[in-house]
Amino acid sequence: MDLHILVTFAANWELMVSLASLVIAICAICVSVWQGIQTRKHNQISVTPHLTTWVETEAKKNKYTIELMNNGIGPAVIDSFSLCVDGKEIKSESSKKIGLALKILFPNNDYKEYHSWFGNKYVMAKDEKRSLLDIIFLGPNAPSSEKVLKNIERSSLKIIYRSMYDKFFVLETKGMKTITSGQL
Repeated sequence: MDLHILVTFAANWELMVSLASLVIAICAICVSVWQGIQTRKHNQISVTPHLTTWVETEAKKNKYTIELMNNGIGPAVIDSFSLCVDGKEIKSESSKKIGLALKILFPNNDYKEYHSWFGNKYVMAKDEKRSLLDIIFLGPNAPSSEKVLKNIERSSLKIIYRSMYDKFFVLETKGMKTITSGQL
């Protein structure tokens, strides 16, 4: 009889060890899946772009600059770039939109303009800064700084961009103020 108890205990012991191994293996799989999900979330956050604008004025030189910068922690893929004046979108070839907007905003002024435009799928690197517009007013009819800034307030910019993980974001400005900047 002692041998029968020993055999039964050994069989149960093998069953208990097998079940414990199975539970440990299932826990390890669950922890691995959870860790993979958390790593993916971290990776997405670690490449999040953040576009913003910056206006620089040198009133004594009649020079005004509007810059676009990516101060996020990852590259921004620009999907669309639209410009409006007085609530109406400027419809033209991309590179001519800023020039047309300036003609609407400053029709009676002489100026030199230098501007950039970003096509669809342009990838703006982390910490990259681009001058959207440099404008220098010339001659005696140069507008006052207040008038320039007031006219800039009539314009708005909307940029839809995404991260490398295809999370979409929008930057909307009204004049020099950011209205919306964040995830869509």
